[in-house]
Amino acid sequence: MASERQIQNFIHRLEEGSWAAGIKAAALAITCAMVLVIVLFDPFFWSMFKGISDPKGMEQAAIARELARGNGFTTPMLRPLEVGSWIGRDQPVPTLLPATYHGPVWSAVLAGPLYLFKSKWAMGPDEYVYVGDKVVAAVSILCFYASIIVAFWVVRRLFDSKVAWIGALMTLLSLPLWQSALSGLPQMWMLLLFNLIIYATLRAMKRKEEEKSPLSWLAIVGVLFGVLVLTHAIAFWLLAGYLLFAGIYFKRLFITLPLLLGIVLAFYTPWMVRNYRVAQSPLGVSTYMITQQVRGSEAAIMRNFTPPKIPQPLHFRTKIQNGLSQQINAIVRNFGSSIVAPLFFIALLHTFRRKETEATKWLLVSLWLFALLGMSALGPDSLTSLSNSNDLNFIFIPLFIAYGIAFALVLWSRLELRHTFFRKAFIGLLMIISAIPFLTFVSTSNRLPFHWPPYSPTYIALLSNWTKDNEIIASDMPWAVAWYADRKSFWIPSTLQQFIRCHDYNLLSAPMAGVYLTPITGNQPFLSGIVRGEYKEWAPIIMRSPSTERFPFSKALPMPFDNQCVFFSDYERWADSLKAQ
Repeated sequence: MASERQIQNFIHRLEEGSWAAGIKAAALAITCAMVLVIVLFDPFFWSMFKGISDPKGMEQAAIARELARGNGFTTPMLRPLEVGSWIGRDQPVPTLLPATYHGPVWSAVLAGPLYLFKSKWAMGPDEYVYVGDKVVAAVSILCFYASIIVAFWVVRRLFDSKVAWIGALMTLLSLPLWQSALSGLPQMWMLLLFNLIIYATLRAMKRKEEEKSPLSWLAIVGVLFGVLVLTHAIAFWLLAGYLLFAGIYFKRLFITLPLLLGIVLAFYTPWMVRNYRVAQSPLGVSTYMITQQVRGSEAAIMRNFTPPKIPQPLHFRTKIQNGLSQQINAIVRNFGSSIVAPLFFIALLHTFRRKETEATKWLLVSLWLFALLGMSALGPDSLTSLSNSNDLNFIFIPLFIAYGIAFALVLWSRLELRHTFFRKAFIGLLMIISAIPFLTFVSTSNRLPFHWPPYSPTYIALLSNWTKDNEIIASDMPWAVAWYADRKSFWIPSTLQQFIRCHDYNLLSAPMAGVYLTPITGNQPFLSGIVRGEYKEWAPIIMRSPSTERFPFSKALPMPFDNQCVFFSDYERWADSLKAQ
């Protein structure tokens, strides 16, 4: 009898008792570790990870590598708009420009891990996926996992362990979150910080309910927001939404709001002072991104030596209206393609029993509405990318999923189907539907091991063998040349005359080795993109028929694939390496 009871107690512990949570956590941790290994090292040749995909992610990784070298926050990617500001100051242009477009935190996070792989910074000829890409993706995936753990704590406090487990699994199976994790952008780091902010807010709410001062936890919120805005300045829109909620919920306006705002500004002000010293603008070159879609694409703005004129407010209103319409129309896609997450908005009609659960619901509403305004004001990226660095919807996915699950279970309970099988089948169906995009991606076969077009990292890395450290390569994808070739790269300016002037008068303080063109320009529509578009000045070069009288590089090497890339130079720098092959 005693042995039977021991067996029954053992089984109970495994299924529902004290061991159940530990076993689930261990199984999930092992699964996550296996996924990390499969994605990054590709033992089954599935090519799930093709390298980081976002241009801004590549530039921030290149900044991190310069930071690891001891060069500080400098970028090897030279934007004509930044170069023009230095020329206007009658000062020599630094060969490595001070980085002002991006916040410093993500590059600082990546610098240490990249330094550990210093011996692998040069990409080998047999590599399809750059080691640096794997390092960046590994850090991002670990941040993703950590954010799920924090979200689990938050959801468990808001609802219960069952909703927390279901929400964690659904978040883990969200394809858009995985695409963000593999893009090179700081999105998963931002997701982790956001979930920590919500967790600290819950602790502050608890202190308020106990009639104790919540200021210590609100101070932690301020610190987390300070790090968040230094990661991406668009987080100031989130801060505005948080200040609105905090002012209403915590009430002590003349203490709460100055505390939060003061801490955030204490973090961000030194960075603005630094930007003003090196770029004569507190927000750096990113200041002009507000004119994107009004004065042209990001490429058109950044490839010009003179700043764009600030348009009339009417144009901004049209831009914001269009942005709001796009965000609302794509609401399911924006929230991780999860069928559950959009239920959050219907759950607003339901009053939850727990005070902190109800209050957090309205906190998320305030944060999301201000994020919506910020995303509409800045607009999406217009560069070649699978992701959007200005997207903030992703940080709401875990908690929106949790509220959606809780609301769906409330509705399910009203059907009075008491058998647990039906309830589990219902939850399983929701999870399978939400996971279909992820499962489709995993099961897709016959994929190239890199993002082509336009990136071919192995061939881009060859440019480092044909050029010297002190030389500059002009390109239509300077972020990729800076990252994979580890060379300073100048974004081809809007006019050919500006380029020739930079070359002839050595305005970049370093010699130019050549021009590398890719499908970014070659795949432009012939009439609207090349002949009459923003690359019209470069049409002869793109069509592979440069005028030798004006264009300084007379030698050309067609490069893979199908000669869609080409490297122009002053002499056949590649001759020796081709003979060796």
